[in-house]
Amino acid sequence: MAKRMPSLRRNLQYTALALALTTFCIVGLSLVAYDSAIDAYARHSFEALSAGAAAQVENVIDNLESTGKAVAYAPQVQTALFTSTPTEYLDVIAEADQIINLLRDESQYAEYIYILNQSGRQGYVKANAKAICRPWLLKYLEEGMHQEKPFFSPVFESEVVGDGHPYFLYVMPVVDIRAGHIGTPANTLCAVACEVEAMLRIFQQESAQGTTLCLLSGGQVIASSGALTADECALILSQEDPTDASTYVYHISHPRLPWTLAVLTSRDMLSGSAPRMRSIAVLLLLAEMVVLVALFAALFLTVARPLRRLVSDVQAVYHTQYTRVRPARMAEFITLSDAINRMLSEIEEAGKNESESRERLYAAQEEQTRAKLYAYRTQINPHFLFGYVTTNS
Repeated sequence: MAKRMPSLRRNLQYTALALALTTFCIVGLSLVAYDSAIDAYARHSFEALSAGAAAQVENVIDNLESTGKAVAYAPQVQTALFTSTPTEYLDVIAEADQIINLLRDESQYAEYIYILNQSGRQGYVKANAKAICRPWLLKYLEEGMHQEKPFFSPVFESEVVGDGHPYFLYVMPVVDIRAGHIGTPANTLCAVACEVEAMLRIFQQESAQGTTLCLLSGGQVIASSGALTADECALILSQEDPTDASTYVYHISHPRLPWTLAVLTSRDMLSGSAPRMRSIAVLLLLAEMVVLVALFAALFLTVARPLRRLVSDVQAVYHTQYTRVRPARMAEFITLSDAINRMLSEIEEAGKNESESRERLYAAQEEQTRAKLYAYRTQINPHFLFGYVTTNS
């Protein structure tokens, strides 16, 4: 059985298939590597964002603590709270109120400041400071949960008509630190109220665009910097921090705080322009594949197909179906077909010359045969006459 020889067309097909598979593999690996790089960049960005949010939470604690301490232990406030002399109280109360107002204005998160003591004197800040803070403080004292260390209250809603915003308090027991009174038991509470929604607005200003901040307390979302879908709410309330989904969530809690801050952002937002660059890269790779396909199609049409037709014409000439091969469109194949046609012409010419030579040879041989016969006749005729005459005699 004759061994089948490889053909140019089949080799071109195998080469095109190999290049196509190689290109597909390169495209696939490039996309996988690009997606991995995008995920790594998104996770790194989210970690930086979460670290910034955690720093903001610590800043809230530090800001409220420093504000409460500055208010409670200001000399004028100490005198107004603990003096038993009316003239001394009247001399410092106006200045104490100014200090409280100044410290509240300087604080980034303090919305109201209220001081509750046994004498009923309080640092006046705003008209509704008493309405916001006093009910919770009285309830706290009535329940007998008096603490000697500063603490943060649970989140509660304001009972002031027209307010209804959620608040939490930084409550600090205040002791008399005036000369000669150090060690007096704490019977005064300084409350620094922080409005949750205002705090979230401050967080949002310092966070990346597209980030949603939520405050969780009591197993529910009490405030949010943006609208949330049902799926996002479920993801936030699950208290899980997935980093392999299209939405990243990170929960920030502190043992001293009564709430948990949830940072919610999308993978596309963290990736920035990387997905767009990925799409451009995919389009460029697809364009490269199209160019490769076009090049192989042109190669097949300009090389493999004319060569196949040339081989077919040569086979037809061999089987005497054609006398000449058809000219091709490429210069190299035109030269080859012209050479084959010239060779066929020379073969035909040689065949004609050989046929004529054979005819001339045959005619010469026939003429020679006739001449020999004639010579033989001329030699036979005299002997025949002599024999005839002799016989008759």
